[in-house]
Order: sequence, then C-alpha cells, then structure tokens
Amino acid sequence: MRNTNQPVRKTVSLIQISILLVLLSFYSFQSNAQLAPNAEFAVFTPGAGLTGTGTFNCDAMPDFNYAITGDVAPGDTSVPGPAQVIDNVGGGFENTYGQADAAENIQVEVAGFFGMAGTPITNTVETTLNFVSPTPAGEFSFIIADVEQDQVQICALDENGVAVPVGVIANWHEASFDADNSDLNTIAPTWDTATGTLVGQEGNGMTQTNYQEALPDNEAGAAWFTVNIPITQLTFKSQALGIAPDDPSQHFIFAATCSVYDMAITKVVSSMGPYMPGDDVTYDISVCNQGNVDSGSIGVTDIIPAGMTLSTNDSNGWVGPSTGPVTNSTGNITPGNCEVIEIELTIDNTFTGTSISNNVIISADNGDDVDSDPDVTAMLDDFADDNDLLETDGGDDEDPEEIMIGQVYDLALTKVETSTGPYAPGDNVTYDICVENQGTLDAANIEVTDYIPAGMTLVAGPDFTSVGANAVATIASVSAGTTVCVSITLQIDASFMGTSLINDAEITADDGDDVDSMPGDDGTPDDTANNDDTADTGGGDDQDPEEIMIGQVYDLALTKVETSTGPYAPG
Repeated sequence: MRNTNQPVRKTVSLIQISILLVLLSFYSFQSNAQLAPNAEFAVFTPGAGLTGTGTFNCDAMPDFNYAITGDVAPGDTSVPGPAQVIDNVGGGFENTYGQADAAENIQVEVAGFFGMAGTPITNTVETTLNFVSPTPAGEFSFIIADVEQDQVQICALDENGVAVPVGVIANWHEASFDADNSDLNTIAPTWDTATGTLVGQEGNGMTQTNYQEALPDNEAGAAWFTVNIPITQLTFKSQALGIAPDDPSQHFIFAATCSVYDMAITKVVSSMGPYMPGDDVTYDISVCNQGNVDSGSIGVTDIIPAGMTLSTNDSNGWVGPSTGPVTNSTGNITPGNCEVIEIELTIDNTFTGTSISNNVIISADNGDDVDSDPDVTAMLDDFADDNDLLETDGGDDEDPEEIMIGQVYDLALTKVETSTGPYAPGDNVTYDICVENQGTLDAANIEVTDYIPAGMTLVAGPDFTSVGANAVATIASVSAGTTVCVSITLQIDASFMGTSLINDAEITADDGDDVDSMPGDDGTPDDTANNDDTADTGGGDDQDPEEIMIGQVYDLALTKVETSTGPYAPG
C-alpha cells in the first residue's frame, strides 16, 4: 500500500528528456527571433574620392549616393570601414535587424583642431546620403557608434526636399548604449533633443560649442535611431569635442527591415451559369498576401452594382445594406497565402441588361502597400487587368467580375369572349385580346391585329381601328411579367347563316426578337385545339382564335288565303 504522505515521483525517460530539451531550445530560439526577419544592412560601392553608392538589396528601400566632405582626417575615413563591435544587442537594434558586428559601415574621422581650448568648435565632417526616392516611414534605422569625445548632429530633408524640424528628428532616437563590453569606463552618449545631436560622454550631456582640452578616447559609446518619416536626404555632422591630438572617428551602420507589405485581391464567379434575372450568383473573393510580412486583418468592400442585391441566402458575414456596399474582413494572412471569402448576390427580377459587373476592393489594411492604396476606386471595372495579381499601377487591390445575363423576349396573346351569348345574326360580340410578357425584357409598341372573319364587322370602339378587312390596335408597352388587354366588339352579320364563327387575333409587330414565335406570320390560323395556350413554343402563342356559336332557327309556316271574290255558287 502506498504511503500517501510520500511525494509522488514520475519516471522520465532519456527520450522524454531529449524531447524536452529540444522544445526548450526551440522556444528559446523563438523568443530571441529577429523581429524583422527580412532585414538587410546597407552595402557600399566606393566611387571617386569619398563618394559612392549604397543599397539595401531589397525593393522596400531605395538606393542612395553618399559623399563625405569637410574637415576629413583621411587616416580613419573609409568606406566600407572596419568592422565595429556592437555588444548588448545594440541597445535593442539587433533584436529587430540581427547581428550588426559584421555589417558594412561608413567610418569618418574629423581632423584635429590645433588651437586653444575654449575656441569655438569649427572642424566638421559631413556625411550625406541622398536617396533616389523617398524612404518609407519607419523602414530603416541606423547606428552611430564610437562616440565619446565627439558629437554628431543629425539633419535630414523630407520627401518634399524640406528640412526636417529638430523636434521631429528628436523622436528618432531609440536608445544609447555601450557597444563594447571590453571598455569598462564607457558612459553611453547623450541625445540632445534640443539640437538633434548625439553627444559623447565627454560632452556633459549637451551639445558643445567650444573645444575642450585633449580628451581620452574609447570605442564604446553608441546609439541607434529609426527614421519614422519619409526622407530624401540624411546628413551627419561630426565634430571633435577636444583639441588636437583629438581626431575622433565614428561609424555609421544602416539597416532596413525590407518589409514588403503587398496585398492583392481577385474575384471570380464560382457558381454555374447561365444566369437569368432572379438567379443567385456566387463569387469567390481571394485576398492574397504577396509581401513578406503578415497582413493583419484586411477590410474588404463589395460594391454591389445596380441590378443586384445581397442574397437572402448569403451567410458569409457581409455587413451593410442589401443594395451595397457591404463589408467583410479577413483574419491575418501570412506571406504567400490567400484567404477566400464567398459572397452570394441576387440578380434583380426586373433587370433588363445583358451583362453586369460586380467590383470588390481592399478597403482597409495594416501597412503601406507597395503598389496600391486601400479604398482607391479609380480602377473600377478594370477588365484589362481582371484577376491580375501582378499589377503595379494601383489596381491589384480591386477586381471586377462580369457575368452575362440571359434575357428573354417572349410575348404571348390570348383572346377571350367577354360578352354573353347565345348569339344570333345581328348581335354584338365583345372580346378581350390580352398580350402577356412572358420574358425578362420589357416590350413596347406591340401591334395587335384582329382578323375579322366573313360574317362579322367591326363596331367602333376606343382600342381598334379598321385597316382594310381587319382591325388593328397598338399597345404602348408591356413590362416583363405583366399583361395588358385591349377590347374589340364585332357584329354578326344579319344575313349570316352559319352556326359558328372563329375570330383570330395575332401579334403582328413588336420591338424585340421573340424566342418562340414570329409576329405577323399568321402561322396558326383558327387553331382552336390550342385555344388560349400561352405555353405553346411552336410559334402559336402569339396568335389565338375564339369561336362562338350562332343560334340559327329553321322554322317554316304555312298560310292560305282566299284570293278570288265571292259570293260563290255551286260549280
């Protein structure tokens, strides 16, 4: 029996321990993972003298030209300069950009001032970077290293070529730090926000204007900065704080996150056509991450066109009026992947067009897209680039999809007797002739002809006029799904001796291409077998006869009258 007061021990195998160590190692790696996994350090190609070019080797950052001018001491001025030790994760810089020790850098040395202490500082070296295009805000950072008995002022021009205020540059400072643990006497440099100057430990915390006596040198003071606005030029103004033999040098290291935020969208119809008014149409909307950073949630807006509404069958989370626009959103989309959102729309029953275009746009994102702006609708119905994820002209964040609508022009006619018999020669008979629009397109200027049979004549009325032996009426319009009737009255000839009369009416002219009949062909005269049959597709639904029975009487009578004059006698 186990003593419940004893601790419970669990046996762990070597395999389990190994797995545990692997997991611990993995999570340790994850916790130290570089925040900008695509980051690149600038590399340099020297040109003539102290000029040259630089690049980050990524699309997110523009290339630049550099020039070093002023009171340069050539001994320690070089591009690229010797590797600079960066300890203590660069004050956090390396957490974002990775190990900086081996990064190429610009090294400059200020020529010593051979004069008296207390003299105003004059010797200055300017290191200027001119970018070929404005830098993206927050895309790159730099380290100024080896700052102890010197000071470096930072200046810049914004995307419009205007000098950036010191108050803006003051906010670029991320941290000052000891870049070399082997130097035990280092005090991290001070960032003077009033002048935008990084001041070495010998500067007593503020920008110096006069030379001091010769100062001791070390290699440890550093600070890093992030440029949080677009700029076109960056300048470092380096000065020594002490008189000669002080000729301090600085190292400038540049790094870019090389983060490419690039979202695109396509829209394709996924349900099967052909489509008619009243049908539902389903689309697949694909939101794709073409960049190298996570997307965050993406807002999507479907601009429902006139002639369509959000289907009552849609259950995909779209929000907004049924006539649009409606919005939805994705989750986070990792680089190289897409998220698909469906939308189901209904074609209006009264839609009379033959095609309809439905557009979708990315209306909100979480970054600075490299080739488009969310909610810009200038490229709507851009069928030339339909479903093109490679557009770079601003159109890959919207996409139209066009469907063809099968419209039907289909009229049918019925003729019914509305007066009450029995009829005899000389009586009036009234009929309603009705035109039904069985199609999806409105119809106009429909001509109806009543073929008046022998034995009947037209009685004047408001709808029909006599044209030759027939009567003709014109119906101005019949909307899809509706019926319009006209009335005609005919009189049975007094001399008519038959027992029945068939009166035909037909659509003899219209403004469309009827799918199942030909106006005016008199194709089914006296077709009483299909009387009132609007479902006839053999050409007879635009013509209809109506037969009436005539009450005729066969009645003979005899009379006999005396025609001679009496009185009469035998013989």
